[in-house]
Amino acid sequence: MAITCLAPALAEWLCPKVPLPGLDHAHLALTFPELAASERLSAFALWLSPVLSAFLLVELVALCVPRWRSLRNGGPQGRGRLLTATWKLALALAAVQAWGLAVYLERMGLLADGARLSRLLVVLSLVAGTCSFVVLARWLDVAGLGGGFSVLALFGFLRPGAFGDLDAAFAGALAEPSKALPAVAVAALACAATVLLLRGRRRDPQGRPSPVRLPACGIVPFQQAAAMPAFVAAGASLGLWSLASSSFGSSDGLGAMAFRAALTVALACVWSVVFNLPANVVALDVRAAQPADAAGQRQVHADLRWALLWSAAYTLALGLADWLVPAQLDLAPALNVLLVAVATAVTLDVVAEARARRRLGDLEPVWPEHRLYAVDRVLATLEQAGIPAFPRSANHRALWHVFAPFIPIQILVPSARAREASELLHERFATR
Repeated sequence: MAITCLAPALAEWLCPKVPLPGLDHAHLALTFPELAASERLSAFALWLSPVLSAFLLVELVALCVPRWRSLRNGGPQGRGRLLTATWKLALALAAVQAWGLAVYLERMGLLADGARLSRLLVVLSLVAGTCSFVVLARWLDVAGLGGGFSVLALFGFLRPGAFGDLDAAFAGALAEPSKALPAVAVAALACAATVLLLRGRRRDPQGRPSPVRLPACGIVPFQQAAAMPAFVAAGASLGLWSLASSSFGSSDGLGAMAFRAALTVALACVWSVVFNLPANVVALDVRAAQPADAAGQRQVHADLRWALLWSAAYTLALGLADWLVPAQLDLAPALNVLLVAVATAVTLDVVAEARARRRLGDLEPVWPEHRLYAVDRVLATLEQAGIPAFPRSANHRALWHVFAPFIPIQILVPSARAREASELLHERFATR
């Protein structure tokens, strides 16, 4: 627990303070004092962005190419091949982004004497910084709780500029606590709603939980609807559509909020079905006697309708809170309900894994599962063999579904039975 909490916090605090070599720091401080003081131009400025982008791109390509699609559910072997492609693509993306930043700094006149050497130092330092975060994430997988990339993704939200100036927000909250109270109340409600949704499972008359987990659409609709103003504004600036139509993408006004709410609900319906295709869920439903069981299919459809309703209400409530509190109530502290939801999910994962390790002893990952609706089937298979198991990072993955392939639901079992569990799961699930 100490490693999980302190190592990422220490890294996120120290890394921005490591100066980027190859820069003329004296000229930077004189010409752009705010940029120099912000500590954004460090050797770790790229963070894990190239890696997370590579994970998503490889996942989407594997989903679209039929020959590679089976690798997504192929266990450690199939996922290992996708992971190899991810590391190669991540290195390429990091190099391209680092080169682009180096060229930009050179054109701004911020590189030290010897442009070629300085440019090379900038590129190598930025790529090495990203690789260092990958090493830290992999180490946290072994020594920490909750999954390395999952925990680092949470701490990455606190990086400078990720969600505005958090220091100024906290200073404003201390200066005017009366304005901070509504934001704190909304944050508490968002946290409580996230806990209830993540723990909420519809049950059949026999008390067996549904494989469709809440929120069925994650928080993807909220994030995409929140990004709409920037998308519309960018399109209007490029002349893709008229400035009049961009009013729907503005962050002010009831019309904009109504458009955003309707978009959130529509996306929640779409993603709930896409993430939980009934045919796939029925095939892995532990409650059905067989995949073709008509009663089981009706039950899954009823579960999906129930989950869709609550998931749409949850994402709509997050969107209303995100729109109302900072902008419309003119509160000094910046409230980001996305950060609240993610922090809640990661906290639940860390606490649950700590309890599992205390109960079961030393645990070892034996199977990466990326389908939330398949987790119950995997756990039931191990339970029938008398092998206790725990799904790591299930809550955090439930917020993103397919859009977070860097957060696998690792099935952890006692080390003494890891080989037996791995062989059993490979036999049952590797070809599905």
